[in-house]
Amino acid sequence: PSLACLTCHDGTMGLDVHSAANLGWDLTDDHPISMTYDPTADPSLRTVDEARALGLRFFNDQGSLTVECGSCHDLHNTSGTPALLRVDNQGSKLCKGCHIK
Repeated sequence: PSLACLTCHDGTMGLDVHSAANLGWDLTDDHPISMTYDPTADPSLRTVDEARALGLRFFNDQGSLTVECGSCHDLHNTSGTPALLRVDNQGSKLCKGCHIK
């Protein structure tokens, strides 16, 4: 699912009027995507149900739940938060949706 995002956000294009964050278009130093979300293998992660209850979304890839751009970002910005985030990140609330520490 993140491939659609990477058609623009792959580090090869310049900024345009749609980019309001300091993130820019090069995401190589940001959170990994298309990774398996497995709290049983990493005790620093919340359970899937806990993370979903906090507003995060996971994708199914051949039976594994994955973290994709859309896990944290809502292209349609239904929450009205900056940077198209699913959850306001004040106090790292978005990050703590998955990460316990």
